[in-house]
Amino acid sequence: IIKTNSNIRYNDMAIYLTDTSQYENELIKTFNRYEIPIFLDKRRKMADNHIIKTFLALIRLPVNNFRSEDLFYILNSKLVGISEKDADVFINFLTYRKIKGSMFKNDKYFVMDEGFYEKNLATDPNKEMKIAKKREEYKVVKEVRSRILKLINGLDKKNIAVTDLAKKIYKMIADPGIRAGINAFQDKLLENGTLDDYRENEQIWDEFVAILDQLVLLMGERTLPQARVYTLIESVTKDIQIGLIPPS
Repeated sequence: IIKTNSNIRYNDMAIYLTDTSQYENELIKTFNRYEIPIFLDKRRKMADNHIIKTFLALIRLPVNNFRSEDLFYILNSKLVGISEKDADVFINFLTYRKIKGSMFKNDKYFVMDEGFYEKNLATDPNKEMKIAKKREEYKVVKEVRSRILKLINGLDKKNIAVTDLAKKIYKMIADPGIRAGINAFQDKLLENGTLDDYRENEQIWDEFVAILDQLVLLMGERTLPQARVYTLIESVTKDIQIGLIPPS
């Protein structure tokens, strides 16, 4: 059509479907094969977005007493300023030593017992090398733990004014390490050609901040259990549908 009529553009055309999910993959493959740009007008739940799931896991971490599921999601998110290598070291450390729940906040589980290793490696010809390796492991572990605790600083109060909690959450998501992680994540999506996810993520930050603004507007200085405020935030993210912005 475009070849025969130069006045028609791609954005003048539309395909209407009764069931998008049934034809979506085939449409994308066909259009890509012929190098025809395509935009699918669809909406996604905000709560299903990777960035939002990471934000919620961070807020939920002290609420659920440092549940392993939340902690591991955060560590594997690649959004919080912790490298994949360091995350693996930390996860292995927690798993091997069975550190769970409130143990995460107790310093004693993260202190290297030099005497233990000196004694058990006394006759080992590679003693110094192995102890040095252990010191490096504990160094990484302490840095990762400190990073997590810094991000959620102030989010561990049972009862808190909604305004104060919103400020602490905003400070957390505005952390330079998180912003850098999101930017790197977006660059990777562009590199891989995952443009729908990229465009969705462009809206996510403002949408999430808008939720915090609405909470402050409605509840302000009202003091609530943090678990209750978290539930409200999570519920709103499940209700909000993010529409993809078509390419210009």
